[in-house]
Amino acid sequence: MKKISFNFENFLKDYSERQYLKYIKFIRIYMTLLSNIEEFRGEDRIEILSFFCKCMTEKVDIFSYLEKENFIFHKNKVKEKLFVLVLDYFKNREILKMSNSTSIADIEKKSHIYPLFLISHLKKDSHILKDLYQFDNGNIDTGECKQYYSDEFYELFIVADGTAAEEFMPTYYMHSGISFRFCEKGQVRFSKNNLVLNEREMLISRGIYLGGYQPLTKDVFYVYVHIKQNFLDTLSLDFPKFVMDKFNWSVDKTLLDTLVSCKDHKYIRLILLRFITDLLLKVTNLETQTQSVPKKASKRKQDNMAREIKAFIEENLENRILISEIQEMFGINKNNLIKLFNEKFNMGPSKYVLNRKLEAAARLLLETNLSVSQIVDKLSFPTASSFSKFFKEKYALTPLSFRKSMGETRVKGNISNSL
Repeated sequence: MKKISFNFENFLKDYSERQYLKYIKFIRIYMTLLSNIEEFRGEDRIEILSFFCKCMTEKVDIFSYLEKENFIFHKNKVKEKLFVLVLDYFKNREILKMSNSTSIADIEKKSHIYPLFLISHLKKDSHILKDLYQFDNGNIDTGECKQYYSDEFYELFIVADGTAAEEFMPTYYMHSGISFRFCEKGQVRFSKNNLVLNEREMLISRGIYLGGYQPLTKDVFYVYVHIKQNFLDTLSLDFPKFVMDKFNWSVDKTLLDTLVSCKDHKYIRLILLRFITDLLLKVTNLETQTQSVPKKASKRKQDNMAREIKAFIEENLENRILISEIQEMFGINKNNLIKLFNEKFNMGPSKYVLNRKLEAAARLLLETNLSVSQIVDKLSFPTASSFSKFFKEKYALTPLSFRKSMGETRVKGNISNSL
């Protein structure tokens, strides 16, 4: 089924880029609204793709079907009504040039056509729909979407080669299931509470819309995984209705290389099912029966030390942090310290400290009026020139240019949110 969807989407994209982008926006809105009611399945995607391809090849306006009945989802009246509702919303926005709120108000008057519970979901998700409709290209969470995988249990996107962006773009959102975002390289932020996801961090969310997404660095390698509710139900996992948490985490590089290079869809599905199962086991603090007690104890000791060293670094970002000081304080020699950091953070301790200081500097540039020299002093960088050099290497902008371009975006977001 995944291969059929892939072929359909490629056909649509090759035939008409404009129609393909319209389909992308449409299906994201449809999936968001449907997730209030039931899971979006592979066959649903094929049904919608077939509709768009048929309209394109027959040169029929998609909105002409608003005058017809029973043209899609013949066996599911709810999905059929929702499809027509989203088509109606699109017509209001695209043809009649209505605003988001006016379009929803117009549909609200059509309670004789659409069930009240669908109109209720439309109103509840109005701010999300506005973002999704403004979504302007076929990428996921900006960047270039290198790989996309989907089945009845999960959806996974690999985004690479992203560049620093001046504007926020809509994030992927579903009401049910649980989402994991891994920032393998670079740094990104979300407009909700100005949340920042740093390199080698994972963000877990459930039932919470993150607002817009914006890469802050010149290179971003980002993995998004959404585990659907039916898979959680299959494993009898009961997460709270609302979840938002951030952890140090890194996706296995071998897995990522396999996903990018492998063409065998059956094999990919097997490794992805294993990956998301392992992921759920780890985040729910479950441990396998086959793991020996000594290994558990050793791993736990390493994890605790890594957490304690990380906490020490976080508490002392404003001070000069010496690696020798960490060695002495935690009773660990240099080789073991480097090994521990490479295992837990995929970088050496010196690079980790520099990264955290630069990320703290970026936040200060965005959230305070401190001058560059004040930030240099506050975070104990050796010199202003070395700070600027390292900052530009990470963010592709000088500190002042970063504040100007990224700060303006934040101000615009705050103004629009207050209106």
